Amino acid sequence: MKITEILPLANCPDCEGTGYVYYIDANDYEYSRICDCIMKQRAAFRRGKSGLTPTQFDTFETTENWQHKVKNTAMQYSSHGKGWFFIGGQRGCGKSHICKAICDKLMEHRNVGYMNYVAEVRRLKYDSR
Repeated sequence: MKITEILPLANCPDCEGTGYVYYIDANDYEYSRICDCIMKQRAAFRRGKSGLTPTQFDTFETTENWQHKVKNTAMQYSSHGKGWFFIGGQRGCGKSHICKAICDKLMEHRNVGYMNYVAEVRRLKYDSR
């Protein structure tokens, strides 16, 4: 199945199974947007294809000041997703958790890329031989 083949929910109260919600603005201009029922299904499709387990920001424990900063910065980034997000640190500090939470949030609207630096560097070294 392709993401473009996702069908609207027949019992959706917003689009009534059409996949689109129509609006008329104050100037009597009519416009439409894709219904949330399609957007939610697309997000679920992306998550399924990603292989990442769903991870949320609210499960990231913030007992230290630096953890609050990391979490807040990641949440701000995930609201727009422009540019790159890099996080470094010692083993077990929550880097993967934060990055997966960002990916989970961004997948609501688009495809994302996630790479494990150590695994990718090993692959690049091996492939270059």
